Amino acid sequence: MSLLMMGIGPWKRARSPEQKAERERDILDAAANLFLDKGFDKASMRAIGCKAGLSKGNLYRYFKTKEEVFLKLYAEDFETWLDELEAAMAHKAGQGDLRWLADLVANSLVTRPRMGGLTALLAGVLERNVPWEVLLQFKEQIVERAIRLTAAIHHAVPAISEEQAVRFVRMVHFYSAGLWPAAHPPPELERALASSELLSQFHTDFEQELSLSIRTILAGILEQARHFPVDADEVSP
Repeated sequence: MSLLMMGIGPWKRARSPEQKAERERDILDAAANLFLDKGFDKASMRAIGCKAGLSKGNLYRYFKTKEEVFLKLYAEDFETWLDELEAAMAHKAGQGDLRWLADLVANSLVTRPRMGGLTALLAGVLERNVPWEVLLQFKEQIVERAIRLTAAIHHAVPAISEEQAVRFVRMVHFYSAGLWPAAHPPPELERALASSELLSQFHTDFEQELSLSIRTILAGILEQARHFPVDADEVSP
């Protein structure tokens, strides 16, 4: 089957840095749509290339595996999210407004459905076909950015230490990753839930549940420090 029949126009090599960046952006956007619409397993490199207007062979000039595509996409979304949170927190430095912090973090995730969907897929992707060099680079990027976020949280709300902020960020990540698929079930399951009066009571509203849970996590971390102070030998190095 020709490339034209597959919906792929004649391929032209991207020569300038701008052209290469645009081509990579097309690939990432195409992959994001496929990951979220069809799931990671069904989003093949061939399908990604076709949606981006590239043959599979030309796609490999940019990424070796779809796992690499995914990690690049997630790292970009995470950095954009972090930059916006840091900017917002800078205006509240030292004010210690817990409710504001909880609402800010919850709203920042609610308004990023792509990041929410990718976060839910992340753990499974990291266990797949990822070269250790790529995985190492990804993990270092995420940890470095997370450290920036914990510092921003501490400066905005001094009552939360940077160690507590680390736990807060981790717990929000784990909770949102599990909450997203529960609040966005596959079409058949969603139909089943809607058709049962009993099951409909357990419908999960992502925004409402996430906002309430983030407030609970914050309150719990502060109360834990008050009632169960951590001994020096319990702190991980």
